[in-house]
Amino acid sequence: MCDACLNNIYCSQHRFQCTECYDYDLCLSCFRSGRESKSHKRSHAVRHILKTVALKPDDFIPPHDDVNPMTSADELKTFITLEPDVNRPESEARWHFLHGTDSHLRYLTATVEPGHYAAHITILPRLSNTLSQAGRDELKEEGLGYLRIGLGTLRNKKQFFRTRYQEEPFASLVLEEGQIIDKLLDRYWWTVVKLPGDGEPVNLHADCVFSIETPEDLGLIVQWSGIRAFASGNEATVSINIADIRLYDIRDFAEPLKVPPEQPPSSTQPPTVAATPAPEASVPTPSTQAEDTGDEEITAEELLSALLQIQQSVEDARQRAQLEAAIKQRLKQQEEERQNAVFTYMFAKAIEKQAILEQEQREQEEARRFLRLMGFDF
Repeated sequence: MCDACLNNIYCSQHRFQCTECYDYDLCLSCFRSGRESKSHKRSHAVRHILKTVALKPDDFIPPHDDVNPMTSADELKTFITLEPDVNRPESEARWHFLHGTDSHLRYLTATVEPGHYAAHITILPRLSNTLSQAGRDELKEEGLGYLRIGLGTLRNKKQFFRTRYQEEPFASLVLEEGQIIDKLLDRYWWTVVKLPGDGEPVNLHADCVFSIETPEDLGLIVQWSGIRAFASGNEATVSINIADIRLYDIRDFAEPLKVPPEQPPSSTQPPTVAATPAPEASVPTPSTQAEDTGDEEITAEELLSALLQIQQSVEDARQRAQLEAAIKQRLKQQEEERQNAVFTYMFAKAIEKQAILEQEQREQEEARRFLRLMGFDF
């Protein structure tokens, strides 16, 4: 949705995302006109997104059970549970329980078309219900541990699905050659983040892009290290769910991208870092227009700009009208197909019932004829 005009921006449409305001997008028309709303200013750096690929949990394919088993070998520890998704009742949410030992999860995603993508990943943490208030306060202050996330193209799909590796801690923020993410992914983006102890969602914004040259499946790897655990027992202090992945196809990706400043890390929290083969890019922001004094004549450029804005608004309205008409036509067609299917089913059942009735009458008549031949009168 455009944060200025509040009209929908479809995944296939262009959008302009502010790099200084949180979750702020403009449609093409509002960007051209230099619209401002909320805390957004025309002077803010933006990135031009050609299209958005939204990947939901239904698009995530888990690997073989040997890689990510549901339980421990002795079945005393639960590693994964499938639970109803509160946001999508028809689907199940896959929760991974992070025990004290270092481990990781993997997912294969649906096929993604070629482009130069920056990623946004949302991870939902959930604290154990058995945590005391004192324990929750301690985790809120110190954090739960660290996650290292990698997303990119696969080196070998079979290897990604079935091959197990020795788990690795990542006390260093450097991703070394030969570690799990580097072994399994070819062109990728990665980052390290401290898992907060308050249970709030973790939103990861890539400050780099990775390129996809042909339609490919992507691999997601989430490692955890130094996770806080209970002193005894087999329950995990926290579980996580990969809520969604959004991929932004960035235009002019070879140019530097102005990113929003981050809060300085605390002494106990290492800064988030990322590495990728290619830098990300920005698009020039619309220039700030001079105030209208009322005495200046309208220039040809201003008139042309106004005509282009009107033309774009008319085109947007036409496209919305076409889309609404197509949706209505499709719904009408589906209703007609449903009614025809019901009529066909009822007609077939009626014919079947009539055939059964006629068969029973023939059998009764044959039985009477046989009894008459045997000399029985009735």
